[in-house]
Amino acid sequence: MDIGKSYFVFLFSTPFPEKYGVVPRADDRDKIRRILQEKGVKWNNDKYPPAPLQTKAKVGTPGVLESLSISLTGSLLHLPLLKRKIGDGDIYSLIQSGAKVLKRPIVLIAEKSQNSRTFLPQEEEKVKENEEWRGILLYASGQEDSLNIIPIVRYGDDSTTNVWMEVENLPQLYGNRMGSSPIPPSQRRIYFEGGVRVKWREHTLPLLWALDRHLAGLPPLMPG
Repeated sequence: MDIGKSYFVFLFSTPFPEKYGVVPRADDRDKIRRILQEKGVKWNNDKYPPAPLQTKAKVGTPGVLESLSISLTGSLLHLPLLKRKIGDGDIYSLIQSGAKVLKRPIVLIAEKSQNSRTFLPQEEEKVKENEEWRGILLYASGQEDSLNIIPIVRYGDDSTTNVWMEVENLPQLYGNRMGSSPIPPSQRRIYFEGGVRVKWREHTLPLLWALDRHLAGLPPLMPG
């Protein structure tokens, strides 16, 4: 089951009034794209550039969780599960938890460079050699203590609309204090998807198990 295939049909799970549940694009999308390019984000089709999407909740925990859910399926389908699994905290720790739970890197590009970060699925484990590296791209504006977070997704799902960053241009790693980089030399770039492939066994099922145990008052099967 590939939930990403149902990108536009979850009318009941999206808060937006647009026809067919399509998430609307941000009003300042041209400014955001310009900033993304300045920070090193690239795309190979100017006719179909990446889309900054609008969310209802931008600030704090709700903004992060809505952005992650929309990045996954174009809807709020996974929002209740993400709330249960990721919980609460400051913006950076929430995104790090999201990278770990969703098992994919997340790059946060901020209007102010000092607020940008790269989040890897496992802080203490190296990224596998020769593994295709695909992740989620988020954009932040505002002050560090109240960042506004929105998702950035690619247009379509074919190779003519790729969006990526070279590893050398990635923001600083979250939690990496003057340590060696966990990114192997063979890894040259990270690609960002639109409707990220969400697999039943690898992504949705573990979230459902975690939610089931949470509701039953049982401890998680694995720490964290």
